[in-house]
Amino acid sequence: MSTIGWNDDTQDWKQIPPDLIETKVFDQIKPGAIIIMHSGSPDYGANLSGTVEALPRIIKRLREEGYEPVTLSQLLGISAYQDGDNADSKASQMMTSTPVKYFISPKASNNVSTKKEIYKSDLRLDSEEYSLVTGERLDTQVTCLEDGHKRDVTMHSNFSISDPTIASVDSMGNITGLKRGATMLTVTYYNLKVTAKVYVYGLRQQRK
Repeated sequence: MSTIGWNDDTQDWKQIPPDLIETKVFDQIKPGAIIIMHSGSPDYGANLSGTVEALPRIIKRLREEGYEPVTLSQLLGISAYQDGDNADSKASQMMTSTPVKYFISPKASNNVSTKKEIYKSDLRLDSEEYSLVTGERLDTQVTCLEDGHKRDVTMHSNFSISDPTIASVDSMGNITGLKRGATMLTVTYYNLKVTAKVYVYGLRQQRK
């Protein structure tokens, strides 16, 4: 069995609007790209109506730009299952495969693109530390050097806070101070990771 990844991440599981899902697809599209999208699941409890609305538009636009959606086996030119696979094993594979993936192959091309090699030092936040007061909101920017070009990958990154009682961060990288303290912001982009310190200060009360 072979493990195959994707290189066009819509991040639709974040329940983002359909326009943003479409933008993410075409920001990363290239010949042989593998796009990952997700179906609804009780386990996730997510509202993925944005995916449902965006998908027909994405397919239509891809075809207008000369791409054709195909299955993974068509893209790679291999059989979907090895000889000897029984119905039970096939059913198990289908049941455990929750992502809905669209494999995009350019017309008149059999090349399969692989994920770019990116080094850890290429991923950057716009600051090594952020300071804000309770109730204040700050935005962040994430950049990555790919093929010698500096690219803003904020919209394609995942954000998390080590102590969510001190500060919160949304899917767009906006930090909000909740209470006094220090915590750590972690940003991931594909297999890359960068961190920054976050300091939250309390508002000083003015003397009457």
